[in-house]
Amino acid sequence: SYTTVTNGKYSFSFAPSIEAASATDFKINVKDKSGNIGTKTITIQKVDSKAPTPTSGTTTSTTWSTSKNMTFTANDVGSGNVQIAFNNTKNYLSTTKNNTSYSKTYTFIGDVYGSTKAAVYYKDALDNETTQFVTINNIDNTKPTITKVESSKALGSTSLTVTANDINTTLNKSGSGVSKYIITSSNSTPSEDDANWQTSNILKVTTPGTYYIFAKDLVGNISNAYEVDVKVDYTLSVNPNGGSWNNSSSTQEFTITNGNTKPIANPSKVGYTFKNWTLSGTNAKFENFIFTMGSANASLTANWNINQYNVTYIDVVDST
Repeated sequence: SYTTVTNGKYSFSFAPSIEAASATDFKINVKDKSGNIGTKTITIQKVDSKAPTPTSGTTTSTTWSTSKNMTFTANDVGSGNVQIAFNNTKNYLSTTKNNTSYSKTYTFIGDVYGSTKAAVYYKDALDNETTQFVTINNIDNTKPTITKVESSKALGSTSLTVTANDINTTLNKSGSGVSKYIITSSNSTPSEDDANWQTSNILKVTTPGTYYIFAKDLVGNISNAYEVDVKVDYTLSVNPNGGSWNNSSSTQEFTITNGNTKPIANPSKVGYTFKNWTLSGTNAKFENFIFTMGSANASLTANWNINQYNVTYIDVVDST
């Protein structure tokens, strides 16, 4: 405001928003109603009423990752000693100085599905403070979840179809998405770089047993192990080897799941006595007329002993 004094002079008080670390000249212009302008130069030093000026970007990349690094920078030519706080003015941290520029790098983790806004605070040595709003995009630290595994058997192999999702149940949103699958014989979490990861959710097994399936999302989060007991169908070939078995002299084949059994009666052959079966096939068993399928195709081949007969010759002399 202007103040009229007795000698006809006017005064105006104000606090300019200026920074002057060293002696700096500033001009003050005064204009009357007629447009006449008067100028006076004044020298000011060690004054700072301006907050630091943010110079860093305001958004992270949109590429999915498990963390995002973001460096916040600000310029301050006044009192300096800029500190930076993220989302909390009670947590100011010191910065790295480069001339009149100050910087601080933050690493963001957790889960951001899509984008979220946050506040970055800057203040100088005289507590001049300003706020910058930034956007953080697509951070995923949630493991995928395997919800179902369905099996489909073919002769000699079993296919497992895996259903999995990458949903964060707290956010009720899907993250970077399931990208690969692996099946192992160990429940230990496989390496992210294991060469056996595959993009297809159909896993093929040729040997029965207990297996563990894992799913991995786009940024490398790996699910908990999903245990499955895999059965595989194999072929049993029964060869009577010149005899007759099950009303046939030909080799007969049967599809049997590993661990399952089939009764096998003895074959027969005219002029021969059945000796035993020759069994082949990994982990297959034959005991007490019961065959048990192992973990590979199997066969039973009949063995024979030729019958031995005692022959008595009678020499008859005709006396007539």
